[in-house]
Amino acid sequence: MATNYELYLGGPRQQNTDWAIFPAAPFNAANVSNLGPPSKHPVVFAASRTFDFVNDAALKYFLKKNVTLPMVVGDALGAVVVPSNSLFFGAFFKVTTPVAGTVGTAKLKFRTSGKDVGVAFNLFGPTLASGFAAYDPAIAAGATTAALAAQLYHYFATPDILDLVLVTVPNPATLAGLTITVTPVYFNFQTGMMN
Repeated sequence: MATNYELYLGGPRQQNTDWAIFPAAPFNAANVSNLGPPSKHPVVFAASRTFDFVNDAALKYFLKKNVTLPMVVGDALGAVVVPSNSLFFGAFFKVTTPVAGTVGTAKLKFRTSGKDVGVAFNLFGPTLASGFAAYDPAIAAGATTAALAAQLYHYFATPDILDLVLVTVPNPATLAGLTITVTPVYFNFQTGMMN
């Protein structure tokens, strides 16, 4: 059975029994409804989250203590919260250090809405995956303006979390050795104090 591993930053305090930073509190839209973006101004945001399972001691400890091996298709890393009142365009991703082996793919997916963002990409080398995952990559020919707008961007009235989801499992079935950055790009319309 697939597992969601909460590795997002921010949100409510989580007291882990071993004082570890991760996992974060279970994602719940009500718990992060006031989680503000990195600035208080209504501009474009690109709040990156880098999973560095090579150098980040907290993530390596998390893998050792919390991840059930072997990992399975559908296992998800909670990457970045897109706050409420946001107009989401897509997400940049870049694999800096691939996983060992010859297989392993992932996709970006919103947990609450269930919406896939972009298409699946490789987690292994030799050519490192990077690109921009559009909110809806399947633009229909001859789409009306309203239909085209709904495919180019999406308004989030309530927060959602962008997950990195395994589509095919690396061999060996772990993310040890992987470094990947996920950067959602969105407008946020909240101003002033938000929490």
